[in-house]
Parts: sequence; C-alpha cells; structure tokens
Amino acid sequence: MNDLSGDGWQIIRHDFSRTAPDTYIKAAIANDYVMYNDVNAALILGHLAVPYSGNIAPDGHLEHAGAWPADIYYGCMDSAWTDTSVIDTIANYTSNHNIPGDGKWDQSLVPKVAQLQIGRIDFYYMPAFASTEIQLMKKYLVRNHNYKMDSIEMRHRGIICNQFNYSIEGFAANGWRNFAPLLSTDSIIVVGYYYLFSSLASESYQWAYGCGGGTFTSANGIGTTFDITTNPYNNIFSMLFGSYFGDWNVQNNFLRAPLCATPPALTNCWAGRPNWVFHHMALGENIGYSSRLTQNNLNGLYTMPYNYATGGVHVALMGDVSLRTDYIKPISQLTISPTVIGASLNWNPSPDAGVLGYHIYRADSAFGYFTKINDSIVLSTAFDDTNVTNGLKYYMVRPVKFVNTASGNYYNLGVGITDTVTVTTTNVNLIEMEASLSLRVFPNPAAKILNVVISTKNNYTANLYITNEKGQIQNTITKRLNAGTNNYAFNIASFSPGLYFVAVKTKVGISKTKWIKL
Repeated sequence: MNDLSGDGWQIIRHDFSRTAPDTYIKAAIANDYVMYNDVNAALILGHLAVPYSGNIAPDGHLEHAGAWPADIYYGCMDSAWTDTSVIDTIANYTSNHNIPGDGKWDQSLVPKVAQLQIGRIDFYYMPAFASTEIQLMKKYLVRNHNYKMDSIEMRHRGIICNQFNYSIEGFAANGWRNFAPLLSTDSIIVVGYYYLFSSLASESYQWAYGCGGGTFTSANGIGTTFDITTNPYNNIFSMLFGSYFGDWNVQNNFLRAPLCATPPALTNCWAGRPNWVFHHMALGENIGYSSRLTQNNLNGLYTMPYNYATGGVHVALMGDVSLRTDYIKPISQLTISPTVIGASLNWNPSPDAGVLGYHIYRADSAFGYFTKINDSIVLSTAFDDTNVTNGLKYYMVRPVKFVNTASGNYYNLGVGITDTVTVTTTNVNLIEMEASLSLRVFPNPAAKILNVVISTKNNYTANLYITNEKGQIQNTITKRLNAGTNNYAFNIASFSPGLYFVAVKTKVGISKTKWIKL
C-alpha cells in the first residue's frame, strides 16, 4: 500500500473472505466506482472468487470449450452480465461447464467496455512449489517492492522463444511488436527449443515471450511448471502462450507459475489469442493501462492480422496492474519538523544518476489524495511548507528524472517516501485573521526595497517572514503591531530574481501575499 500510494495511487481497501461470491465483490467495487472520483483499477491479492463466463474455446480445443476464468467481470461497471442462456457441458474439465443459473456468466465477449484495470496476484493451488501460498505471496511482494525501488539489477532487454513457427497467426509477434517500442530492436534476443528458461536462469531480461503447444502445466519447447520450481526466473514482464493454460484457475497452472518462481516474474499474460499491446509503457504508462486497452480492443482500436479471440472475456493479467517499466531510486532519511509558519522537510537525495530534482506532495490521510505543493521542481533537498492548515499532515517526496526510451522521452517520477508531522501554528482562526488584518506590499515588482503595509484593528505581536517560492525562509523579524497602519521596509537588493512571499503571523493566524524580485 505504501508503494502504491508513493506511485500516485489513492487506495481504497476491502478485505473479503475467499468464500465471498463474485457478485458480492463486484458490488463493493461498483459502489466505490460510484462513490469516488477516478476509480481506475482493482488489484486482487489472494484467491478471491474467480468469475467464469462464456462459451468459448480460444485455444481451439472443443473439449476445452465453455466458461473460462473472466476477471474482466470485475472491471465492467455499466454492463449487464447474465446467467440464463449458455448450455455447454461437453468440456473434459467440469469447471468449464456452463448452464443457466449455475453462477457462471453467459458473456463470451466483454460487454461494452471495461472501465477498470484488473490484475490478480494469486498463489492458490500451486503445490508443485515447496512454499506455502502465504510464503509465495510474501516473496512476490518483496520482489515487487524491490523492483519499484529500482534495487534489482535488471537489464532492459527482451527474449523470445517461438515454438509455433508453423502458425500463420504469428503468435510470437506479441514479442516483436511490443519489444521494439519498449526496448529497441537491438535489445531483443531469440533463443531456440527449450532455451527460454535456461536463459532466464543465467541472465536477466526485463521482458520475455514464449509460445508452444500447451497443457495446463506446460508449453512445448518452452518448459513446464515443474521446470520453474527449480530454475530462477530472472524476468519482470512475462508473456506465454499455448493451449489450455490460458484457463488459469487450475492446479499448478503454467500461466501463474512464473509468479511463484525464485525469483518470481511480476506479471504474466496469455498473449496470442488475442494479441496484447504494451507500447504505452514505453512512455511511462502502467501495465494495467495497456491490459485494459487490450481487453477493450473489440472495437478495432488496434488492427492486426489474424487477431483471433479479440475482446474475449478470458483476457487477464496475472500480477500487479500498477507496474511500470522504469523506476528511479527513491530519496532516503526524510525528516519533517513543525515550524512557526508550517513544516520544514529535509531528505537525503536519490542516488539515481540524472535526477533533476523533486516534487513535494501533501495529504490529510495516509493513503488519501496527495496534492503537489511545489510550484516548480525543487532542486535542493529541503522544502518549507508555509501554506498549510493545522493538524496531522502526510508529506511525500518524489524524485524526477528525464527518461529516454526507444519510443521517445518523458519525465518519470520515482516512488515517493512519506512521513508525517502535526502542524499547530497556522490558520488558527482564518476568518478572524482576515477581518482584523490586511497586508499589502509595494512596489511590486521590487528591485531594492520592499515596503510592507499591515493594517490591523487590534494590537498584536507578529512575526514577519519573507520566503521564496519553495517556502524557504529568507528573512524574519518580530514586531509589535499597533491598531491602525504599520509600515516596514525590507532591503531585498541581494535577493535573486524570482517569486517570493511576505507572511505575517499573529496569534490568530497567518496572512500572505506574493511579490516579485526584479
């Protein structure tokens, strides 16, 4: 939750029993979608109810036709899902059977569009791995955290193993088509029969694609779930394709297996029917953004030859929807102290080469909405917040870096580090302050002398501050304000040109005004 919040997500958390039906979970998500603004994603951790839907056989096997797992059900907020029409019980695997009233949905295609990005981190029913379900979850989350902290030595390159060379559909195009904009064409390695897992065991690849004739636990020429139990999987974003295992809610499933490895991959998807699109990630989008567009591609936004099963309800992402391709090493040792006019932040810089500076955010709750409070990028490792109300405040500092990719350039933000402070000195009674005191400055802009005029209805002891646009105090004096008009002059000749503030603080609050130094 800290990592998600630090990467800009506002979090709404629900805890469900794994016996809760999919309709109950969907109702909670739908309620959040109505109650809150900009709900964009749902991340499932653990073995919550797996929706089944459709009368489909996207792998082409009629004995495997019927309802398939359909997590996309959780992401469709304004679509009707029915359980009244499909009758199909021919599949060898009874979970694929679908009849009216059995709790499995009729829809084979995504109704309308999915509004939410959906990802699932689920280690249920994977006994091939010696670790328990809880241990596998913890191991995954540790690696997920380390990746977001940019503390994993991971080469930005891709690897492709294509054992479907005879297919006109060109399944491995999912590797070539995506890796080129993400990594550049000279960062793609091609390996042969049964060499994908051995390559991932010996070297790291950010992206990997493998396809071959499949079972629930294997892909021919790629490997098996049991191979993954004994080999490192030095990969972050995985794509695998073959028959059967796209139906992922089965024992020792091959699609979920890479997330169980040591070390684990962080995402995997069944890429081939349909084709997936990830090029958005080359300019900073998260993988959930791309997966939702892939799921909604029935409308033809991305046209590709032989794109069979487009818009199918079976399209699903295994792993964390929030993951991005590029992360920045975070700051460290954030300390926050209350001051007479707000809060003062100090931190150790990000060790990442090329960091341009920092953005500062503030919120009223731990996982609530963080608002950026700096006007321009902060170049130092200190910031004074002088425009804050009383109470417990959560501050976050995120490094900023200009990133070059194979597709272009963008400003990338690292995951923020957060700490708290209780502010008790500002805006005690803003209404009384505004009624009893007025503040103006002249000339504005000013070059050498800044005149400050304070008019009050009462006698006050006041502190006068000049701060720069980052909130850092440049000058301060304490004065006795008499009822009426009070005039003061500040020598500003040595100040650098730019935007500044004058603040006057009395026992009832703070009044501020902007001015410009020529």
